Amino acid sequence: MGYRFGIWQDRGNGGTAVLSSPWHVPTAAVQTLFSPWTLASINHQNPLPISLVEFTAKPEGANVRLDWATASERDNAYFTVERSADGTLFSPVLEQAGAGTSTQLIRYTDLDISPLNGLSYYRLKQTDTDGSSTYGRMVSVLMGHGSERPLLVFGTADRITALHAFPAGSRYTLLDMTGRMVLEGTVTSTGSFTTPLPGIQRGAYLLRMQNGDRTESTRFVY
Repeated sequence: MGYRFGIWQDRGNGGTAVLSSPWHVPTAAVQTLFSPWTLASINHQNPLPISLVEFTAKPEGANVRLDWATASERDNAYFTVERSADGTLFSPVLEQAGAGTSTQLIRYTDLDISPLNGLSYYRLKQTDTDGSSTYGRMVSVLMGHGSERPLLVFGTADRITALHAFPAGSRYTLLDMTGRMVLEGTVTSTGSFTTPLPGIQRGAYLLRMQNGDRTESTRFVY
């Protein structure tokens, strides 16, 4: 699986590099964790359709501004931005043509002019000229005054991602079940953050976020 700027995470392989069937991608790495993911290879016989640098969704007045950029594209027909109210069921909201094949940095932008009130999720779908598709990671947006987002945490093999409604500059603290602090830091953007967990054992943890007098915590199993 390809990895670029934290958007894709390498979860290992070990199967054959060339697809033996159009419906199967073999791997020797057992995957047991739940988070957004996709299948790809770094072999030249199975090239990634795009190299995605970023995908962001941010409130802009009454709209949501969607920006993404690619470092390269191969037989890329078009992009579809999909939206969800629960992070599970997605529907298309807009579409943009791709560049076909390119080796230059290309930036795209568009607006969701009818966003959902409260918490919603966006993801980028890329479709090849042959009709096959791949998906990028999910991002979240909070719209409307007084809307509240529950703090949500999910983990992979070596990191956690938290979805939140705290502003940039807020502090987060990771505690084990004895109350011992094992990690702390500052978020740089509203909506979500991802942090590596080097050397932390599996188990139950508490993530606490704080901004001034506002504090929210959630328990999760890593």
